[in-house]
Amino acid sequence: MNEAFRCVTVFIPTYKNEALILGCVKSCIRQTYTNIQIVVVDNGFRECRGSLGVELATLADDRIVYHPNTSNIGCQGNFSFILSLAQETSRFIIIPADVLLATTCVEKMVAAADSAPSANLVYPRSVSRDVRRHELAGDVDPGKDMLLPWAHTTGGSMSSARLIELFYSRGNLDSSWSHFSYIGSLIDGGLLKSVAMPRFHLWDHGNEELISLTLLSYADEVVVLNDALLIHYTNAERLGSAIRPGSNYTRYEPLYTEYHYLEAYEPHLIRRGVKLSPLYWFLMWKTLYTMVRYPGPVYLLVPKALKTFLRLVLCVVPVEIGMYLLKKRKTQA
Repeated sequence: MNEAFRCVTVFIPTYKNEALILGCVKSCIRQTYTNIQIVVVDNGFRECRGSLGVELATLADDRIVYHPNTSNIGCQGNFSFILSLAQETSRFIIIPADVLLATTCVEKMVAAADSAPSANLVYPRSVSRDVRRHELAGDVDPGKDMLLPWAHTTGGSMSSARLIELFYSRGNLDSSWSHFSYIGSLIDGGLLKSVAMPRFHLWDHGNEELISLTLLSYADEVVVLNDALLIHYTNAERLGSAIRPGSNYTRYEPLYTEYHYLEAYEPHLIRRGVKLSPLYWFLMWKTLYTMVRYPGPVYLLVPKALKTFLRLVLCVVPVEIGMYLLKKRKTQA
């Protein structure tokens, strides 16, 4: 494999986070895997008058590419722009400004990707640090750093269909997997070999869910690394998990996204052999749970939940029972 193809591009979207972004970039420079390019896409160029570009220039590393947006296109707009750039690369990683890479992060992910040619995604475990108590430096300290929740007991290749099933299960009742520890890391710190993705709807808190689920749909396998290679800097209120505020739209958007994904990708899931009824049952239960615990705009999903219930009872379950009986008859024949 030639050196150009082995290059890993690290994309870092940012907005007015100069202290965090400089620590993040420095962690990329210190990587033991040196064949990387670091692309910083600055959404706060106009407000900060290009000061970040000046700071990055002082690092004197020709692997750094500074891309200032001429206007603020919003968090998700900036993210979508980076995904469009990523389609022109061979391997890439996207990390937010508040994530630092452990020194061996890229090296270990590339090695895992090379060992599993059929896997399109590699993602490692994360630790969490309070940004007010730790300097933006150093490597993972198993004695001090707090491991974020992790559902995997062993590493290695895993079916992407299995990950989708786990996403729609009771462990994700509060959508806590989707941002930090489980699914979101596919797009926040995971190594991707290639990407073929459509433009996304303008959602905010549901965007991580949709992008991660779509990534799984374009991959047969993913590689899970049980090594903690991502360092999330956060504050005390969010230390350890992604806590979504209650009683507002941040509970509505992820649920809406999860309905949207099942509706849009149902044929794909059937082709992958995913049993639909458990996913639909979980989503309806999650909707009821969220309405009780976090009242607010989530009530707008009542028509979707009712429509899903009728479709499940009248169509999905009868079809799955029929397919099971047919398969059993063929086995006995």
